[in-house]
Amino acid sequence: MKFTWVIEHPLPYRADWVFEHMDERLFQSLKPPAWMAEIQRNDGVQVGDEIWVSLKFPVRGLWKTKIIGRNEQSPFSFTDESKTQLPWGMKYWKHIHRVVPLDNQSCKIEEDVEWVANNALVGLFLNMGFKSMMILRRQIYEKYFEKVAIGVDTK
Repeated sequence: MKFTWVIEHPLPYRADWVFEHMDERLFQSLKPPAWMAEIQRNDGVQVGDEIWVSLKFPVRGLWKTKIIGRNEQSPFSFTDESKTQLPWGMKYWKHIHRVVPLDNQSCKIEEDVEWVANNALVGLFLNMGFKSMMILRRQIYEKYFEKVAIGVDTK
């Protein structure tokens, strides 16, 4: 079963500046609590970089994703994809992280997700969790970029 959706997060910052700060520090801010997942590898957000996450709850397994594309012109984006190493219940994952200018001083981050589940029941359950996590990212993005803007270390 295939799922696709886009979640938008508006921000009061220039798109190029936001994209410039979408890095390993942001990923650390976005990671789930340790009881849900552990980061095993995080190379960054350049083409060829890999991110490995050991999931613990609600499903177990190693999730390996790779950055397969990056656009450094507006609309800015990078894309991660996973075809080979996914946790139980998943067959495919593609996530486009897009930063779209709204005007000269604001933008929106779009979480553009496409993924395929092994079966419909598992897919509906996992999709609800994935989509909820993406919606909750709005607060994390707001806090992270506010700290970066005022020069607070986000590590």
